[in-house]
Amino acid sequence: MNLINLELLHWCHDQNEIIRQLTVHDHPHWQLEFCVGGRIAAHDGKKILTLQPGMVFLVPPQSSHGFQKPHPNTESYSFKFKIEDDTDLSGSRIRLVPPDSLTRWWGRVLLELIADETQGSLIVNHKQDALEYLLLNIMHYVYRGFQKGTALPEPITQLREMVLSEGREINVETAAARLGCTVSSLKYSFARAAKQCPELNGDTSVKRYLDRVCLELVENHLEYSSFSIGRIAETTGFPDIYALSRFYTRMRGFPPSHFESSK
Repeated sequence: MNLINLELLHWCHDQNEIIRQLTVHDHPHWQLEFCVGGRIAAHDGKKILTLQPGMVFLVPPQSSHGFQKPHPNTESYSFKFKIEDDTDLSGSRIRLVPPDSLTRWWGRVLLELIADETQGSLIVNHKQDALEYLLLNIMHYVYRGFQKGTALPEPITQLREMVLSEGREINVETAAARLGCTVSSLKYSFARAAKQCPELNGDTSVKRYLDRVCLELVENHLEYSSFSIGRIAETTGFPDIYALSRFYTRMRGFPPSHFESSK
């Protein structure tokens, strides 16, 4: 795939304080949804996926999709655009792109570029070309195979989705119950799957994996959202700010306030 040109049609910053219901629809242009705060339910035409801060949801033209914001104080950026390319992209599927080193860089640059800007002011301030270039970057990254081979085996994928959706409320016992198996069976199947997953570096502990994904979830909120530590604790399933602070300090060796101050 060789993307030649991208034209931004519209973008908006959605920072709502109300609950928004799901409406599935389609349209003739591309759409990129970038979650920066809270938790958003995204429909890909078949099932509901959970968008957490730092996640990118990329929708091709004429693809059924929808967004539900079941909790107040969610925050996201939405971009609609058309592209010119030298290949046929018809039939491209919706992609949910989790945060990694490149998308974190992309997100930081994006937020810096459009801070305090509106659709009209982008043109006045000569920033639209830069934004279109950033959108081309993420399109190339997603559709030219850089994500190839990163799919996680089950039950690792299932556990990851649980934690990203419900945070600290998921532990080994609740995960086993959700999957309809015993704790021993979950540990056994996870250990087998972990050996096929290089990124786990041979770690076959279910608890450590749940902690690792939960830490990622917390840090995505710290990185992208404007939530207070207390609000992050509530959103990620911790009983209070002190429980979150203890968890984060155990995992990182310093409190979450240190992460905020280093941003």
